[in-house]
Order: sequence, then C-alpha cells, then structure tokens
Amino acid sequence: EDCGLAENTIIVVYSDHGMEFFEHETWGQGNSAVGDFSPRVPLLIRDPRLPPRGLVHEVMRSIDLAPTLLELIGARTATNMDGVSLAACLAQQRVCPTLDAYSETGIWLANIPGLPENHLRYPDLMELLEVPDYKSGTLSIKTQYRDLIHKAKDRMIRHGPWKLVWQPLADGCRILLFNVEEDPGCIHN
Repeated sequence: EDCGLAENTIIVVYSDHGMEFFEHETWGQGNSAVGDFSPRVPLLIRDPRLPPRGLVHEVMRSIDLAPTLLELIGARTATNMDGVSLAACLAQQRVCPTLDAYSETGIWLANIPGLPENHLRYPDLMELLEVPDYKSGTLSIKTQYRDLIHKAKDRMIRHGPWKLVWQPLADGCRILLFNVEEDPGCIHN
C-alpha cells in the first residue's frame, strides 16, 4: 500500500512444507507423511480484482500454484506444465475441484525419532554428502546413497478426506489409511 502497488499486485503467501513438533513422536521439516503437519502448508492468495473468497476446505496442491498465477495474470501455461489452474476457486461460491495430492518426505538431516524401528534408513548427513568440486564448494549426495534415499522416503496420497501413507521398512512396508476429516491428527489407522 505504501508503494502504491496494492491495487494491481497479486499477493501470495506460501510455504514449501510444514513443521512437526513431536506430533506422532517426530520433529523437523518434512520428515513425516503420517500426520498432516508436513504436507499441510499455508496458501493465501489475494487478487485485488476479486472480492475475498474466505477459507477453502478442499485440498490445494503446490503443483497448481504456477498455472493458477499464470491464469490470473492472463498468461498461458506451457502445454507440458503439470498442475491445473485453480483461479476459478478464488471466485466466491465457486466449487473447487477434488484433486489427488501427493507428498513425500525430504532428506533427513539426522536420525528421525518416531519412525518405526525397522524403517528403512540411510546414513546421517555428513556421511551422505561429498564435495565433488572444491573450487565451487558445491555439495552433492554420494552416488552410492541416491537410490537408498529415494527408497527410504515416506509417501502419502490424499483423495478427498482419505489419506494413504506408505512407509518403507527393511522387510517390506507399512501402509496406513486415515480419514482426515474424522481424524485430523491421523491417529486411527
């Protein structure tokens, strides 16, 4: 407002992942797919041309943010761009589509508490990293651990009120199913 941009600027407040504070006995950024604490992030969009919509209860996906903003500014999305525009959801009383949302955990910086005892794991951060180019100081993951990191990630998919969680174990996997409307804390499998 002080700069005179409030009437012609779309404002977006967004986060890449949430934080866990020992819900499900774990902590950190993006470490768990069991609760909704990592994949559930704030998304606020203010378009000065539209009246306030209010709270949207449907699942929104980060992959849809770019197509939505491109439509709002009147630009076309690339034909190979993933995601769909949710610009219509910003209009009052418009029904938003029901979209499946996928999430996976990131790279752990330390041994994560709260995971099943036989959860597939990989070495800590200092063992994972190497400096292939000392001149630039670039860090990379050691080649021998890349596949293991991918295999050790928890994954989840949301469809409406349902959340299916897959956790890799040393001897198979653990599969959990939650109704997040009836059980927002994802306590009852």
